[in-house]
Amino acid sequence: WYEDMAAFVPRVVHLQPPEYNLGFVEMHRFSPIFERREAFGVTGYEIRPDYLFNFAEGVVDLDKVVYFFNYTSSKLVDRAKYADRVRKALGSWIAAHKAAEPPTFEYRIHPGFTRVVDGRGGALRSVDLDGLAQDVFLLCDEAVNPKKIRALLAAKYPAEVAGGAVEQVLDAFLEGDLVMREGPLVLALPIGARPRSTEALHRRVFGDGAVTVVEG
Repeated sequence: WYEDMAAFVPRVVHLQPPEYNLGFVEMHRFSPIFERREAFGVTGYEIRPDYLFNFAEGVVDLDKVVYFFNYTSSKLVDRAKYADRVRKALGSWIAAHKAAEPPTFEYRIHPGFTRVVDGRGGALRSVDLDGLAQDVFLLCDEAVNPKKIRALLAAKYPAEVAGGAVEQVLDAFLEGDLVMREGPLVLALPIGARPRSTEALHRRVFGDGAVTVVEG
């Protein structure tokens, strides 16, 4: 999972990065990992060593007053297997947004077509989408099941939807890294140069006519 995240970061480097780099889950006295140690596979825990410098020996019972602990768990992945790679990916992401020209990946809607410009790294690349491809792309503004896209577009593109064109468009988007897939859902990666609500984008696709899909 961590290696997957390290590989995924360059795809979303145009989005706002985290404020800090990789950190690990800590054990706090009132945290779930402390109160349900067995469920989290905790095999041992101890007072964090810096407490020993805060109290003279014998003054207080540290087991009762400390808040932070070090711990071991059978469910933890060996950090040596992933930490460096994840830190490098996150560090590059954070640094990129401190540059004079941070990475971008955005789209602009023009009369009759939508232009997507990818500036996530290296030379700029752009693609113009129109017709069915444009509409499929705009409907991916939110995480959506392709089945819903087909249902929404069936009246506007009956022959294309019946012939599997929506799937072909999405396959091309995935290959071109315009969308991501998470389980059964797809989501557009570029963001609008001009923010629009999902409802506004639906009006772009369908006009003022409302299209409703009842999901069973």
